[in-house]
Amino acid sequence: WYRRAAEAGDAGAQKSLGVVYATGQGVARDDAEAQKWLQKAAAQGQAGADLASTLLTLKTALNPSQGATNRRTELNR
Repeated sequence: WYRRAAEAGDAGAQKSLGVVYATGQGVARDDAEAQKWLQKAAAQGQAGADLASTLLTLKTALNPSQGATNRRTELNR
């Protein structure tokens, strides 16, 4: 549901989809995909999307190997 609405331009769905990818809730965690959707939502003025994008950027900068580790774990399942 989020993906269809996000692709149709719904800023709230874009933010939610970004959070889903950032946390790995029901999908493989993917920081790049999370950033893509959070930035689209922020560009439309969605409350909190810019902050979430910034926090994800900081987390990735402070622990760059975490995203790669999580992706490897998902592939090995």
